[in-house]
Amino acid sequence: LGDRKRRPGIFDRVGSDPYDAPPMTEVTPQHSLNPGDLARARASVEYRVLPDAFVRLGTAVARHEEAVTVGLRFAPVRGGGIRVRGMASTTVIAACQTCLEELQLTLAAEIDLLLHSEAEVLEAQPIDQDTLQYAEGVLGCTDLVEDQLLLELPMVPRHGTDCMDTLDYTAPPAPELRRSSPFDALRDIDLPV
Repeated sequence: LGDRKRRPGIFDRVGSDPYDAPPMTEVTPQHSLNPGDLARARASVEYRVLPDAFVRLGTAVARHEEAVTVGLRFAPVRGGGIRVRGMASTTVIAACQTCLEELQLTLAAEIDLLLHSEAEVLEAQPIDQDTLQYAEGVLGCTDLVEDQLLLELPMVPRHGTDCMDTLDYTAPPAPELRRSSPFDALRDIDLPV
């Protein structure tokens, strides 16, 4: 090699070993899950999903640049269904509807979902039970958690304090209106008595 300096390679780095990464925590564009297999194994999974996978959430807010952290547990239920429980969280930027400035929102959704192949079974569930019709095969991670994250968005995003005080806007004074009575015209009529 002579006088040239050798550039360090991936295995020459000081610090963490690239093989020490915890399983299933890498950021990927879209995770495909087989809920049937995961439920039979009573498995738990943790993912960090890129925000580009959450298209509907991205259109509902001003910006969504942070990965969504998802932790799910799968378990079989009697009658052939699958129970999915867990959490999903991310941070988004919305527009305050009062001052139109950016507003950072942390969304944390609790997931409690029943998957089943028969629509009749899902329709018989209580109204507060989230359900999804699923027969077999693969589902995207976003299919399981995006609706719950959308429900965590406030109807009208606003800053916690009254941001009207920070605006340089003063309402013009209301003009004084004199209400006229319909009988005012009778006052000027000269009637014989």
